[in-house]
Parts: sequence; structure tokens; C-alpha cells
Amino acid sequence: MPDRVVIDEFAHRPWMRGILGQRGSAWRILRAGSSLSQESQFRKLMFEKPGSGHFHSRISLDLMRGQESMTVDQKVGIVTGAGGGIGRAICVKLAREGVRLVLADIEPKGIEALARELEQAGSHAMPCCVNVGEEADVRSCLERTIAGYGRLDILVNNAGISPKKSNGVKASLTEISLAEWELVMKVNLTSTFLMCRASIPHMVRQGGGCIVSISSSAALDGGALAATHYSASKGAVSALTRTLAKELAPQAIRVNAVAPGRVATPMAKLSSDERNQAALARIPLGRFAEPDEIADSVVYLLSKQASYITGITLNVSGGYVIG
Repeated sequence: MPDRVVIDEFAHRPWMRGILGQRGSAWRILRAGSSLSQESQFRKLMFEKPGSGHFHSRISLDLMRGQESMTVDQKVGIVTGAGGGIGRAICVKLAREGVRLVLADIEPKGIEALARELEQAGSHAMPCCVNVGEEADVRSCLERTIAGYGRLDILVNNAGISPKKSNGVKASLTEISLAEWELVMKVNLTSTFLMCRASIPHMVRQGGGCIVSISSSAALDGGALAATHYSASKGAVSALTRTLAKELAPQAIRVNAVAPGRVATPMAKLSSDERNQAALARIPLGRFAEPDEIADSVVYLLSKQASYITGITLNVSGGYVIG
């Protein structure tokens, strides 16, 4: 049972006085632990009516800072490709918003470490080692999600690969084997189909949900710097997004995509320095995106602030693709 103490350090601040005033003197603030970081302490703050024996509601970090909440608090979400790069950043952002997460990735090490980190910060995170291109694995992941959390509100299809030649240069179409083509389609596109197909019935039953898939600027610019199979797979993700948005709108399920340009992740390091410099020269803002910037776009599309947005592919490329 947490120590029932008022956090005096914060009680004098205007936003805290406002919250206390709104709730009335019958409510008091609890701290769930004294060993957490300041941000984690914020996230652990809850209201409890004395003598009730249960918590009334969680106060999100953004509300504590006086900002409008993104209102995804206490929702349940699956993020694929969660172990690193953009996927990891998305998980951290969603956890800070109060989303209870399933961290899905084919590599267990990264998601297990991330789950421990998020749990220590007061969030809920369940690692799920899964090959999202395999139907049986996807079915198992959804079963674990429902068994663990009882519902599913959010799906982020982030898993993806972009093979390069050994010298870090993209392959031409005639250099791509059928096996490599099929692998890229399986990881980038088939996984999105399988995850959506398995998730939608749960969202329909509970009256709605949100899906965001990671496309790419390569889907918008003809793959000037990306290989044909990658560009084609991401173009198909955007097309699938538009189709599903129309199909699922009557069930209150919004479906969108985010199209990053070059991002400072391990995937970018697979390209040669020459290719990365060529990409940098085409970006008006003069730099690669940080994973957090892509994650912010995903969280926005999942939030109530985007409640009237569906069927779009949001271009987040620093001006690399304009128009």
C-alpha cells in the first residue's frame, strides 16, 4: 500500500492548487513511491477519497503541467517493432500518456529492457516476442493482449525493414531477388494486414479504436533514395490506410499513417555515408528527424485532438517531400 502523503513540493504551485480546488478538501494526493524520478512521481499521483479504499483517477503528466491531456490515458495499445528506433520512442511517449502497452518485436532483448524501464517509471508494459509476418504469432499476440488487459484501443504498425546492398547502397529492381522482395513485403505490408485484421474485431466490439501505421516518404516521392521493394511496400501501407479508413469509419475506428523522411535511427546507418549525405542535401530543414519527432506525430493522430482525422498519410519529412 503506498504511503499516503501530500507532496508538499508541488502543493504550492498554481496548477496543483487549481486541481485541489476543483476536487475539494475531501480529496488528498497520494504518492506511490519515494524512489521514482520526479516525472515518475508525477505519473504516480492519484486521487483517493479518504475511506473509499480505491483510487478515483490518474492525473497525467501533461495535466499536472497545466497542458491539455491527449486523452489516451488508460487505453491499451500494441506497438510493433517496439524494440528500438521509432518504435521505442512511440512506446515511451504513449507510456507517458498513460497507455498500457504491449511491446511487440521479433527480438526479445530490446522489448524486455524497455518493459523494465517503463514499469520502473510507473507505466504498464508487456513484452511480446512475435514475428508479425506470421499469422499464428499475430493471433497469439492478440490473445495475450486481451488476456492481460481485457481490451485493445490502439494499434501502431511500426515494424519494417529496408535492406541495402553490402556497400550501403540501394539495390536496383534487377538486383532484388524474389526472396528479398517477399521478405520486405511480409515485414512491411503483410504484417500491417495481419495486425489490423486481428485487432479490428476487438475494437469493433468495444465501440471504436485507432490505428496508425508507419509509411515512408519513399511512398510519396517515388523512392528517390529507397529501393523499389521498400517504396512499393510503404506505398501499399498508405493505400491500405485509406481503404481501411473508409471501411472502418462506421465502427468509429480511425485509421491513419505517418510518412517519415530520414530519421536518426539504426536503419539510417545501414545506408552509406554518401547516400545519407545525398538525403541530407534534399531536406530543407537541414537535418534528419529524431525518433521523438515521429513519435509525437503518432501520438497526435491517436489523440482526441485528431478525432476528425482519418485516412491520411501525414508527411513528416522536414520538407523532403512537399506537395
